[in-house]
Formats: sequence, C-alpha cells, structure tokens
Amino acid sequence: MAARLPGDRPVFAPDDRWLVTRGTNQLLKFSIPEGRLLSTFDSAEAMVGTPAVSPDGRQLAAMAASGQVLVWQTSESAPALRLGSSSNHWEGLFFMPGGRELVALHTREGMLEWFVTNTGESTRRMATGEGDVTAVALSPDGAYVLIGETAARLRLVELATGHVELLEGDTGSVLSVAWSPDGQTLAAGTFEGFVKLWNTRMDNDD
Repeated sequence: MAARLPGDRPVFAPDDRWLVTRGTNQLLKFSIPEGRLLSTFDSAEAMVGTPAVSPDGRQLAAMAASGQVLVWQTSESAPALRLGSSSNHWEGLFFMPGGRELVALHTREGMLEWFVTNTGESTRRMATGEGDVTAVALSPDGAYVLIGETAARLRLVELATGHVELLEGDTGSVLSVAWSPDGQTLAAGTFEGFVKLWNTRMDNDD
C-alpha cells in the first residue's frame, strides 16, 4: 500500500520505523509503513535543505533560511538549540556517530564546523579547499566526508587527518552526494541530470 505524505526532503530514522519530511516551517514525523502523522517540530521561520536525524533517533536538525541550524529533541515540538548566526550560509549537515556532535558545511569554501548537540558550542572547524560547495555526506563508518562542488568535482575528506583528495568529474556541477551502505561506492548527482559513481576500492586493489 502506498502512502502520500506532505512535505519534501524525506529522511528515515536509523531503525526505519519512521521518517521525517520538511514542511515550510516545520518538520513532520510519520510512522512507517502506515504513514501516520506522529508529531510535528515547529520553526518560526522557513527551512531549507535536507534535515538530519541523529544515530539514536532522539534528535533532529534542520537549516533555517535565516542562516541558523535548529536542533530538536524528538520528545519536544520546539527547538532545543539554535546554532550559528544569521551570517552563516550552509549547504548540509549531519550527526557524527554517537549523536553528540552535529557538523555543518559552510557554503563558501566548504568549511566544516562541529557543534556539541547538548550545548550548541562550536568546538572545531576544518578547511577543505577553495570554491563554493553544494552537498555533503558522511561515510557509513564516520571516517570520511564527501563534499560536492559547484564545479564538476568532489572532495573526499579524511576527518582524522584533514587530508583532502579531489575526485574530478566530467558531468557538470554536483547537486547531491551519497555513499553506498558498505562505504565502497560514492555517487554524485549532477546539474546535467547524470549520476557519476566512484569505486573507493580501486586504490586498494592496485
């Protein structure tokens, strides 16, 4: 049975028992597979980009049009934290394994910034290169970050060392990025309507 749910940018919970969609100024939580509305998470302003769900499913985060990042506890409808300031421009966010840290990607230059999710404190920043960026995804093991650029290129960032490997493409600006569940394949959706794949095992097999 198919269900039609309001909102867009769906994100599944880690246990696949519910998902969250983005409305104009709220997040909506639905049961899976019934599609029953379980709760809403309110914002006083419009939200942009794709929400994030913590690994334990107890926290949600979303980017506001004002430039701040809002963080909710899934037991409360009002945001528990507001991170950053109105001068920030983000292109994505994700929770680190354990859910104690939330990482946001700055649009300009692709700076990664870490926030503590129970206090909102900014604890770390990592430069990843030059040029505007468009999307970000954390590897399944939490060791690497994949960043898409407005150019036909990806940045593969090793979080422990800050080392950045550039993956050149030939199909235009990157719009979205993703990892396979086993972490062995990278995917980039492009402005031209193509998806390009990279096999991360290639270097190890040579």
